[in-house]
Amino acid sequence: MSDSTALRLTGRDALALIHRIGTQAGADLGPGHARATPFRDFRGRLLHRALVGVTADQAVWLVRDDAPGEPLAAFLDRHVFRDDVRIEDWSERLPVRWVPGDERVAPGVLVERDGIPLALMAGGDEALVLGDGPAATDERERIRAARVRHGHEIVEAFTPFEVGLAHEVHLDKGCFTGQEALMRLITYRSVRRRPARISGDGAAPA
Repeated sequence: MSDSTALRLTGRDALALIHRIGTQAGADLGPGHARATPFRDFRGRLLHRALVGVTADQAVWLVRDDAPGEPLAAFLDRHVFRDDVRIEDWSERLPVRWVPGDERVAPGVLVERDGIPLALMAGGDEALVLGDGPAATDERERIRAARVRHGHEIVEAFTPFEVGLAHEVHLDKGCFTGQEALMRLITYRSVRRRPARISGDGAAPA
């Protein structure tokens, strides 16, 4: 199993599915654009996070460099009911690596060739690059960049607010899984932990 994720979603409801179950607004995402979205459980706890981009053929890609594609594909599939959505796992064919920046891509942009993503940047100065290439950036650079990672900060112990992902939560975009729990945290000012420190020891931070 690949240790990174490249999922391709097709069908007329693919983008609507991501908009419905992710915390980030996604309905307005057009070809050539990308943004990050977390996915949570009903308690608002973090399960997954990926960069979402749309290619010129209207396919929706979910990409991450720090966790395999199979669990995310299974999570998405559980939310497909009568939706017109097909999920393809390209993770073995398209390895993903993180780089601190990439001159080919600007924030919020997806770069592609013939319908295949080459690079995505959701914001800041970090990019995910797809395909064969140099080895991934090492763990020390990730920690210096305060970049959250699956199995470290992306775990069920935390909500997006506790790991510095509040900017990826849109509480006014319509109903989504975990919205009520997250809204209660805001309404009652119940976010008691500051953003968790970035961990490098392979475990979730205390």
